[in-house]
Amino acid sequence: EIRPRDWSSDVCSSDLTCGRQNGKTVGCQALLGWWITEFAHLRGRPQQVLSTAHKLDRATALFREVAPILEAQFAAKITWAYGRMRADLPDGSSWTVAAATESNAHGSSNDLIVVDELWAVSPTVLFDAYRPSQIARKNPPLSMWSTAGDESSTAMLRLISQATAAIDMKRPSRLYYASWSPPPGASLEDRRFWAYANPALGETITMSALEAAFDSPDRNAFLRAHLNLFVAARSSWLPSGVWEQCRTDDPVPAGGRSEEHTSELQSRGLI
Repeated sequence: EIRPRDWSSDVCSSDLTCGRQNGKTVGCQALLGWWITEFAHLRGRPQQVLSTAHKLDRATALFREVAPILEAQFAAKITWAYGRMRADLPDGSSWTVAAATESNAHGSSNDLIVVDELWAVSPTVLFDAYRPSQIARKNPPLSMWSTAGDESSTAMLRLISQATAAIDMKRPSRLYYASWSPPPGASLEDRRFWAYANPALGETITMSALEAAFDSPDRNAFLRAHLNLFVAARSSWLPSGVWEQCRTDDPVPAGGRSEEHTSELQSRGLI
């Protein structure tokens, strides 16, 4: 027997990141399909679900895979009009698809929001529109999925900063953060660390495919897409990893410092 539960009204968030083609889309599809069917039944009331991404074609990709299943197995009424895609279930639950833009981010109330490609979603849309749309719902998750971005990924960087601060302070938080990426200081040319960002390695991804991507002239693109590492900028003048590779513990050769610099270091007790 299923009994109603006393759900709280706190918004909980999750941010999951990994390299590309590692199953984020399948994870989103599973969450959306389960929530609007099985979990709606468990909660005993209709669920309002929104899925979104920085571009409409990316957002509709999830819907195109799951909607036929909802129609065939759960008698959902599907609206296929581009820009107005929607699934309505017999129990009153609904799933709406939208691009994560300021013009259409307001006006809804959602039990679940799934954000794909978080790295390209603006803070205004995420924090000023999506989060407030869940305040009147019970235990409404804001589920965010992405690969690493760059310095323009402001919203994602804020969330990571919040999560890591809570982790460092061992403080409970309503933001769950999971990142598949190489550990700090790891050599990015060491193939052993490539698996850290690719949990699907050996399944949907092969080492030979990663090797081919590594040989690309755009090293930053490889680091972002396949090692799930943030880069300072998409077109930085110094390729990522070059500065770290120049670090050495060898003693400075004679004449390697100016007299003024040496005196300053001596005054500070550093040499």
